[in-house]
Amino acid sequence: MAIQVKKASGELEEFDQGKLVQNLKLAKIPDDIAADAANYVKNRLEGQISTAKIHDYVQEYLNKNNLVGYALHYDLKNALFRLGPSGYAFEKFIAKVLAAYGYLTLQGLTLKGKCVTHEIDVDAQKEGQHFLVECKFHNRPGTKTDVQVALYTYARFLDVRAALELLANHSQQYHQAWLVTNTKVTKDVLDYAKCMDMKVLAWGYPQIGSLREIIISSGLHPVTVLAGLGPNQYQGLFEHDIVTCADLKRAIDSHKLPVTYSPELKQNLLAQIGQICQP
Repeated sequence: MAIQVKKASGELEEFDQGKLVQNLKLAKIPDDIAADAANYVKNRLEGQISTAKIHDYVQEYLNKNNLVGYALHYDLKNALFRLGPSGYAFEKFIAKVLAAYGYLTLQGLTLKGKCVTHEIDVDAQKEGQHFLVECKFHNRPGTKTDVQVALYTYARFLDVRAALELLANHSQQYHQAWLVTNTKVTKDVLDYAKCMDMKVLAWGYPQIGSLREIIISSGLHPVTVLAGLGPNQYQGLFEHDIVTCADLKRAIDSHKLPVTYSPELKQNLLAQIGQICQP
């Protein structure tokens, strides 16, 4: 009998070992380790299983074999959920990731549109192009960003662009709306974005250059990927603009950590950072 996998959304699908291997490889886990981990999971399946349990089995295999760095890489999606409960830390994280790719980024801007005033999550500029970035954060697995978000993102963009085009320093620049989310998006979002030339950056989209891919390639993992810290400690770091592993390493190395950690914890965190939080 085929093993049924219950996704976070409640949907059921047949277990696909090849798909699991591919997901592991997307997390930069070598082919041989990915295949062994998938076999480990397959040998423990019976009846119906959740995607969360499959994730736990993979983590169990990686940690049991002292492959901690790969285990942390594989936990990136959950680490993004831990940037909550609000979306503010996610916005800061996205701004830092874009900055690593050469974008000049600003946060917390309030821009007057032609009709009303808007708060902009991230303002990004590069090579004469100007992007208004809407960051849609979800803290629950299985949630998809729907077309309503795409609609209000583009409506906000149009209103701001109408005002910006009246300014001399913006009139010759190309402007585009971006929608960035830590989960999947619906087909309607993709259809609408294509029609309106709006960029969508989601967990697994686009196939080349997805949010997962650019985070791993940049090496700017969120601090929430690190083992040994809890929700209150994360929030304490966020309040001091420490959102990425690189931020935390700089704070520890410069003795400017805003909270008190034991020498053992700092050593453990730096060891983890050395394994995963670099290109």
